[in-house]
Amino acid sequence: MDKDVVIDKEGKGIFQVITNYDTARMGFVFAMLKYERNQSGLWRGYSRVLKNYGVHNLVKLPQKFEYQPCLDVSFPIVYSSEIGKHLKPEEGLDKVIKGRVKEEFSDVILSIVDTVGSSGLGIGGSILTGLYHGNSDIDVIVYGKRSLEVYFSMSLTPDKEWIIETSRNYGISLEQARELYDPRRRGIMMGKKVSVNFVDERTQKLCDNVCVQKGKVSFEASVEKEQIEALFYPSIVKCDGSSDLKISEIVSYEGIFSSLLFNGGRFHVEGVLMECDDGNKVIIGDRNFRGNIRRVM
Repeated sequence: MDKDVVIDKEGKGIFQVITNYDTARMGFVFAMLKYERNQSGLWRGYSRVLKNYGVHNLVKLPQKFEYQPCLDVSFPIVYSSEIGKHLKPEEGLDKVIKGRVKEEFSDVILSIVDTVGSSGLGIGGSILTGLYHGNSDIDVIVYGKRSLEVYFSMSLTPDKEWIIETSRNYGISLEQARELYDPRRRGIMMGKKVSVNFVDERTQKLCDNVCVQKGKVSFEASVEKEQIEALFYPSIVKCDGSSDLKISEIVSYEGIFSSLLFNGGRFHVEGVLMECDDGNKVIIGDRNFRGNIRRVM
């Protein structure tokens, strides 16, 4: 599932699974390379390959990409035959509860558990893999139906650095980065940076829906607020779209727009039009066109 971790048989590469597409029967998983072993890296002999998130960084990764004709796009993949270990965020939380994680991190995580409970929660990232160091972030994973409850229960101290880093990484203004920032999902607790990520418990079959790219589009759309699918990856929301383009959904592979879409409203959208079996969609985060979403004032 999304946010799971797989490690190759040689232990050289550590990959994070992306999306909930059930591709196991096809002999691969969609996963991006995050860490690579080099004996001198900060992460216990590993170096972080994916230093910043975003599709524009992901497509530069030194790993296999495979074209998926059903979606008319290429994804980073790991062949099932190359996987040596499969780690699940639920196991990361179990490590914390059993006292196998340093107190400076476990105290923060257990404080969150005290607030929202442990049901449907996991811990991912470097804590799950055991590669964390003193400045590592804490990646909280929330599954399925508990997502809305946990989202509205979270309260983190604002992380001003996220706004600056996002502005630089995505080439957007500080004003837009501030608009995209959500303290319920990214912030600081007890001196540690915390991110809260949501995972749909439902899996998707890869070729149940066939799509074809039709080119760049720019339009305005209204999005109803608090659609839970906006919190997952990719973010998917129903919209009224443009009458001539007949767009029914916005699908964002750029996680920075997730909270904006969740909060709803009227937006100016730039992306790639996809004609699919179940209707027209617009993709944000295409390899060749990053796209953007701005609230219409």
